Amino acid sequence: MRATISFDIGLDRVSQTMVSLVAEEANVIHLALERVETTSAHTLAEDVDVALEHLAEATNQLQQYRQMLTSFERAKFETIVPQPARPTVNSVSDIRQAVESMQKFDSFLSQASTEKEAEETEVSDDPENG
Repeated sequence: MRATISFDIGLDRVSQTMVSLVAEEANVIHLALERVETTSAHTLAEDVDVALEHLAEATNQLQQYRQMLTSFERAKFETIVPQPARPTVNSVSDIRQAVESMQKFDSFLSQASTEKEAEETEVSDDPENG
């Protein structure tokens, strides 16, 4: 039976975490070695089968770890192209539209400011409030 484990860790901990995972596969390889070293004539076939299963598991897992490390190293050193902060201007008409939009917005702000000042003046001129 197999399981997929997914988790997030800090970049500074990736290497040490991978070392721990690889070391665990070393334990599986040691189990295979112990099985072969302690075999007898009566259990030889079974012990070889078990040792090969352990080695196949460890080999498969180590290959996955190698792929993960390669992907991580590649991603770490790939250049991330910055995105433009604002849309690019392609023509004079784009510039005109942008200027018109800015002027409309400026006019809106001026009008809002004028209306607010007028309201404040009316409130301070009101004898009941002042």
